Amino acid sequence: MKKTFCVAIDGPSGSGKSTVAKGVASALGFFHIDSGAIYRSLAWWMERQTESLPNLDCFTYHIVEKEGKFFHFIGDIDVTVEIRAPYISQRSSEIARYSQVRKRVNELQREIAIGRSVVIEGRDIGSVVFPNAQIKIFLTADIDERARRRFEELKLKGSLNPLEEVKNDLIERDERDRTREDAPLIQSKDAVAIDTTNMTVGEVIEKIVTLAKIERAPRFWKLLVGEQRSGAQTLYKIVVFVTYLIYRALYRFEIEGLENYPEGAAIIAPNHSSFLDPPAMGVACPHEVHCLAKAYLFKNRILGWALPRINTHPVMGDGSDLGVLKKIAEFLHQGKQVIIFPEGSRSKDNQVAPLKRGIALLASMAKCKVVPVKITGAYEAWPRGKKFPKLWGKIRVTFGKPLDWKDYEIRSPNKKEMQILFTKDLEESIKNLGVKEVFR
Repeated sequence: MKKTFCVAIDGPSGSGKSTVAKGVASALGFFHIDSGAIYRSLAWWMERQTESLPNLDCFTYHIVEKEGKFFHFIGDIDVTVEIRAPYISQRSSEIARYSQVRKRVNELQREIAIGRSVVIEGRDIGSVVFPNAQIKIFLTADIDERARRRFEELKLKGSLNPLEEVKNDLIERDERDRTREDAPLIQSKDAVAIDTTNMTVGEVIEKIVTLAKIERAPRFWKLLVGEQRSGAQTLYKIVVFVTYLIYRALYRFEIEGLENYPEGAAIIAPNHSSFLDPPAMGVACPHEVHCLAKAYLFKNRILGWALPRINTHPVMGDGSDLGVLKKIAEFLHQGKQVIIFPEGSRSKDNQVAPLKRGIALLASMAKCKVVPVKITGAYEAWPRGKKFPKLWGKIRVTFGKPLDWKDYEIRSPNKKEMQILFTKDLEESIKNLGVKEVFR
């Protein structure tokens, strides 16, 4: 049987679910299931029945695709246009409170998805309808922005409803959706939340498509063969790919929080407790990254040839030296990403040590983001003082939400004070990541 894939997008009305779902489906080549259209179609059908709650098994619905457009049919009747009427939208929210209605719609959604890779949006898709979806997204936006979007949408359809009325309707609908007994609107624990208030549709689509591609494809094989590269870049990708296979085989290697990973210049700041940390970080980062290593390592003939070819650069001294800081700042100004272990040396007890101030100085110089990262399991596999690593454990790399120096810069003109605060916040972020026990 062909392996299928499901992207489930949930969120309140006006958060952009339908538009985004269509764009994601188009970008991935998946089938788009508009759950709202099914509810609207059922509402249209129920309006024309004599019973208040008729036998829902008699409701027949199907989708017809013509030249990239989807048409919704109840039996032989094309209801594509009629189900978009405002009163039908209101009625569909009302009937969604009934368990029988939700059960019937869920059956139809699952039937349509059989044998297909799909993108489907709604209010309980990831939590109830497709709990095993490979990607779960929860879209949201503030109420004023959602009201504005819905107002503009209705205006294009000829509606004269004032903005305040549209906003009140959304508030009432949110309350119904969140408080209904059967499958209320909630964010699944494993869903990625995306606030679309200040994002364009294209930005939201791109973010979800990226997450789906990472989850769907053998990521490191794609990085290896996906595009034309120079010899040095090819070697870098080969090393990353082979290291990934080794870590997967020996340590059940896992990567979490990739939705937090930024584009462009950034400092990647993980904790450091083991010799296994640097390779793990090189493998976990989805973009090429640069690393620094002690200059004496380059005196070895093999390492001296290999290290520069995998973006590793020699430095004298530690991370607080001015020369080292200048070299890192140069990479960042070129838009590159650099891995820096902000503790300065490996931990002796697997606890995050106080961070060096140099990382805040770099962030202030480059005006860039710093990503807190927690590596768990590496210390148990190869702690400081042991000559050889222990095999068959589990290592996890967790990326946290980036800290942006620009946010600190506007808080106070006192640069030194903000650097201290930035360093403290980064340290706390690293400590609070990846708290689950992973080595056993």
